[in-house]
Amino acid sequence: MTEYKDYDALAQNINLGDITSSEHNANILRRLRDDDPDWNKTLYILEDEIDGDIDEFIVGAGDDLGWLGYFIGRSEELEVLEVHYLPEEREQVDAFMRGITCNQSIQDLSIKTDLGDQELENLGYFLGKNTALAHLRFVNCHVGRECAHNIAMALEQC
Repeated sequence: MTEYKDYDALAQNINLGDITSSEHNANILRRLRDDDPDWNKTLYILEDEIDGDIDEFIVGAGDDLGWLGYFIGRSEELEVLEVHYLPEEREQVDAFMRGITCNQSIQDLSIKTDLGDQELENLGYFLGKNTALAHLRFVNCHVGRECAHNIAMALEQC
């Protein structure tokens, strides 16, 4: 996995096909990277396709979620993020969450999968930094007492 500090240096020249499982997912990374103004500004992270829309990132074996998180974190266009699925590989999920903590444009965030304690802590950093966020939803996921407290503390600082 690429060290976080290296993402900036590699972002414009990386072959998106090398870090994704499909051309469809590579196109999503391209839209995020380039802040495509014609995109619908919504992203769903899924295990299986729902409608086949251009905003559905279907997580597959060849997807580097660190890069997905990095491009989400740098996007100034993305307004809605729904996380329905993340793989069990904690390293991938940690890298993804570290990336999204940098985002300043997401206005609506829905978490529909269990993140784990470390990822919920990273989400707390996101909540403290993102001033655009207007809607936050947790659906069918376990949030322990300590994590709920940390999220509440982050929200209090907003």
